[in-house]
Amino acid sequence: RSVTQRGPHQPSFSDKTILQPPLFTRHVFLFAAPPPRLSCPELVPHHPRSTPFPLFAMGCLFSAPEEPVRTAQDLMHGPTDFLELFGDTLVRSDGSTVPTLEGCTGKIIGVLFGASWCPPCVSFSPKIKDLYDAISKDKEPFEIVLVSSDNSEKEMLGYTKDWLSLPFGSPQRQFLEKKYQLSDIPTLIILRPDGSVMTLKGRSDVNNFGKAAFYEWKGQTDM
Repeated sequence: RSVTQRGPHQPSFSDKTILQPPLFTRHVFLFAAPPPRLSCPELVPHHPRSTPFPLFAMGCLFSAPEEPVRTAQDLMHGPTDFLELFGDTLVRSDGSTVPTLEGCTGKIIGVLFGASWCPPCVSFSPKIKDLYDAISKDKEPFEIVLVSSDNSEKEMLGYTKDWLSLPFGSPQRQFLEKKYQLSDIPTLIILRPDGSVMTLKGRSDVNNFGKAAFYEWKGQTDM
C-alpha cells in the first residue's frame, strides 16, 4: 500500500521502506538540570564543574549511544600497569611529586574518589585516614591514591592528608572514572600489586571492618 503524495515536497513511500532512527537523540529542556551522577545531588548546583557530565548544554542534552556496560568481573580480569592508570607522577600532601612506580610498586593500592566539598567524603575521610595510619605503623605495603573532584589544587591538597593523589587537572581522572564506571563519591577501589581490581567495595569494607579490612585484602594476594 502506498502513501498518497499531498504536496510537491512530500515524498511517497511504500510499506517496505525502513525508517532509520537518528544516531543522536535530542532532548529539549526548559532549564538546565544535570543528570543524577553523584551521591551528593544537593551539592551539584553549587559545584557544576566538579562533576563530569556528558555533552550537557543549557536547554539541550545530546546523548550518544551508550557503550556496553562492563561488569565487575570484567574489571577484575588481568593486571593493569600503574603508569597507565595514574601517569608518570603522583603528588604528596605537601605538593611535592613522587614517581608513580616508586609510590605504588609492590603495594596494595586504594584508589579513592572524593572531594572536600562532598559531605559523605568528609565523613569517610577520618575512617580511611585511621586505617592508613594504622597500616603505615605496621609497615605494610599499602598506599592510597586520591582521584579528586575538587575545584582547585589547594582544596585537593587539603583533602589529600598523608597519602598520594593524581596531579590536579590530570586527564587520568576522566580515564579512571570511565574505566571504573564511577557513579558516586566517595568510592574506594582496592587494587592488587599487579594493578588488577580486588574489590569495588573498599568503602564498605573500611566502614564495617576498619583496620581488619586491609588484612582481608592482603589475604587475597600472594603477599
